Amino acid sequence: DKTVRIWDVKAGTLKHLIEGHTGWVKAVAFSPDDKVLASGGRDGVPRTWFVSQGRLRRAFERQEGAIEGISFSPNGEIIAVGGGKNITFWGLDGVSKGRLTGHKHQISSVPYSPRSLSHTLASSSYDYTIRLWDVKKKKERRQMLGHRGGVRALAFAQDGEKIASGSDDNTVRIWSVVSGM
Repeated sequence: DKTVRIWDVKAGTLKHLIEGHTGWVKAVAFSPDDKVLASGGRDGVPRTWFVSQGRLRRAFERQEGAIEGISFSPNGEIIAVGGGKNITFWGLDGVSKGRLTGHKHQISSVPYSPRSLSHTLASSSYDYTIRLWDVKKKKERRQMLGHRGGVRALAFAQDGEKIASGSDDNTVRIWSVVSGM
């Protein structure tokens, strides 16, 4: 319905109904301090919101496709946006912090590693691949191959040593970040 909803889970009540997107919202992420929410979707425009007020903080430049993945850096200063086949990095001040390319199809997920010193971001795509990136050097570290369908979801283990992936091939796989296997 093109909205973002912030709930008080304990009370079971809606705190904020946020409007502003012009297409389905497909990705949301809280900042590490829970004060800012990032969102993106079919309209291709990443946005950040003040959680306490349910008010727009910033709308960023339109991406080259739908946004299906969005995440905050561990320090909360940068958002990674998976729009179309590219990953774009934005400072919360609206300044572009670079871009990564390499996927051949829509990106579906862009989680940062919880190990902030590793400078690692993962991405998944409907091109059947998972990629690990060095965000500081803006280069690909490795590809993880093995799924036989689009990879829709990724999650790092808390220690940052493993990553789980879920795919259209009806499998969930656990990968070593170090070996890629």
